[in-house]
Amino acid sequence: MAKVVTPPNKRALLIGVNQYPNLPPHSQLRGCVNDVQIMKQTLESSFGFPQSNIVVLVDQQATAKGILEAMDKLVADCRQDDIVVFHFSGHGSQMAAAGEKPSGYDESIMPYDSGRMNPTFPKQVPPCDIRDTDIQGWLFRLTQKTGHVTLIFDSCHSGSITRMQSDSEEEGTRLRWIAPDPLPADHSSVLKPTRSLSRDAQGDSGWLSLSEKYVLLAACAAEQGAYELDNEEMGRNGALTYFLTQELNQALESTYQDIWDIVAVKVNNRFQKQTPQLEGARDRRVFDVQDFTPIRYLLITHRQEDQVQLAGGAIHGVTLGSEWEIYPAGTKEILTIENSPQGIVKITAVETVAARGRIIEEAAPQTITQSARAVEVTRVDAERKMAVWLETPPTGYERSFEELREALAQSTLMRVTESAAGARALIRIAFSGRGMDCGNSAGPSWEVFDQSQARLLPSIPALPGAELRILEALETIWRYEKVLELRNEKSSLKGKVDFILLKKTPTGRWQGVAEREEPVYAEGDSIAFRVVNRSGIPLHVSVLDLGLSKRINLLYPSASASETLAPGRSGGAPTDVEASGTLSVGERPENEIELYYPESLSVPSSGPTAEPSRGKEIFKLCVTTRRHDLAFLRQTGLRTEPSERLLHPLERLLYLDQGGPTREARLKLAPQDEWFTIERSFWLERKVTNST
Repeated sequence: MAKVVTPPNKRALLIGVNQYPNLPPHSQLRGCVNDVQIMKQTLESSFGFPQSNIVVLVDQQATAKGILEAMDKLVADCRQDDIVVFHFSGHGSQMAAAGEKPSGYDESIMPYDSGRMNPTFPKQVPPCDIRDTDIQGWLFRLTQKTGHVTLIFDSCHSGSITRMQSDSEEEGTRLRWIAPDPLPADHSSVLKPTRSLSRDAQGDSGWLSLSEKYVLLAACAAEQGAYELDNEEMGRNGALTYFLTQELNQALESTYQDIWDIVAVKVNNRFQKQTPQLEGARDRRVFDVQDFTPIRYLLITHRQEDQVQLAGGAIHGVTLGSEWEIYPAGTKEILTIENSPQGIVKITAVETVAARGRIIEEAAPQTITQSARAVEVTRVDAERKMAVWLETPPTGYERSFEELREALAQSTLMRVTESAAGARALIRIAFSGRGMDCGNSAGPSWEVFDQSQARLLPSIPALPGAELRILEALETIWRYEKVLELRNEKSSLKGKVDFILLKKTPTGRWQGVAEREEPVYAEGDSIAFRVVNRSGIPLHVSVLDLGLSKRINLLYPSASASETLAPGRSGGAPTDVEASGTLSVGERPENEIELYYPESLSVPSSGPTAEPSRGKEIFKLCVTTRRHDLAFLRQTGLRTEPSERLLHPLERLLYLDQGGPTREARLKLAPQDEWFTIERSFWLERKVTNST
């Protein structure tokens, strides 16, 4: 009898607050109840949410008590792996922090019955906001049951946006933000931790720590405001909810990233000071459980005549004169006939996190639009391709060498040279030794070395299909080298940012490693780092892990765009200086970074005199003055198994994660548009067990 698979339940809690009786008349909203109505209709008609599983709270129903009770009931009712949606539309604000926050404030959403003791408000009613830490505690309980949670916040998240009130009046809209209560004169008195919830790897929305267990769609960044807008269908809605539901109703097989590429651009084009944020499992199908592996692309954000702008620049490795094929929004696979390119763009200007290009080919007029996806096909730099030299083939292996030569010639990253001089890789066939897939048997194998005769790859048995494995491995190595080369030595940020590796002492205390020292860690050890911003301005930071296997992964933040590191932010270290901003990752038990040695790289010798395998790993800090997202640079490490399919040359520009451990370490520009990188390297030793 065939096994019956029960589809997951779909549940939603939708909250909309227009009326705030404890706030002045000019603070009342008009579009939040409409937001709930169109979201409910979208969930029912387009995604099959049962009406009985959708709880709606509006205005008087949406008191603090009512919301918290509904959130608790949602956790209680949720079954294993249910699909859950939480949507709030209303005012966002801040409250004096109940835990340890550098600013002294928690972000909050405002229920119907909340007020303010702020003297500027005519009615003095204490705040009963629901804090971000409360939401995170609730979310922790919910994600113990299901990892398929979607959170939508159509509200403002920061108290630093009072200057925008006049902007909202000019637009004829309303800003969804209420001023926080003033902090006590000495706000350190409220900074007493009451929770052990980690704030590490927090996204730019300012709401939650990053995780792949849920998806967060926030109307704006932490320091921005969320606007309402008038429309013909509903009268008024939140800008995020309005454009989001438009795309959701056409989503079909779309992922969150697919629809976000369109929604974020539409919102930002209407309100330039509102930048929606997507965080978490962005490559998951909308309101579903299936995850996709996306192609490597940059988004087209604007088009004017034959000029376009890409959402990636120098920090992403975009080069002047490079050419990019353009595919429709939402394209996930470029190997199919249905997904032929719409045209080609040539890059004409490169900034830090953006680039401009000219359309040089187009399938039909105006085919290329904003939210299309650009995939690099021709790269331009001083050393665009890796030079490879093939030794004269031994008798009987002429055909194998010719097949390898043809494969290399088709690569956009490789070139075959006629001389060994200057080649980055030297390839030959050897007739003794042990191939990595041969067990203990000796036989012919491909050997790949550099100019110093250091081995670039483990021996590869000279069997059918080995040519593709060599090509894939060399391309992986070359991409690794090009990412490592990303530097901006003329940056004005140089000397104003510190990147410090930390190592545990024998007593278990974390200690900083000298800048030029390359410390040694053993497999299984923990590692930590600090980033110190002494520039005096907010910076945006990411850390890449360049692993021993040539894997490139986004180590921090692990599931989102860059994290903002503002001056004065405390990283929790006792030596932090108030004038600097400090980000500390890995020092606390709940966010430790564990090191492991890739199983595929080598087999250590055994016996009483066994020497540990050793390799160099690099953490690369990327700093910009504007937000960035370096997920674009990720790639898997060297493969040790035969490839199951021949990848399209465009797709080979960067392999994305295909399962297995996600990290080898777990867990001339204007001054206002700067970028800078710092590398910190260390040795990682593989532990071996002595045998006699």
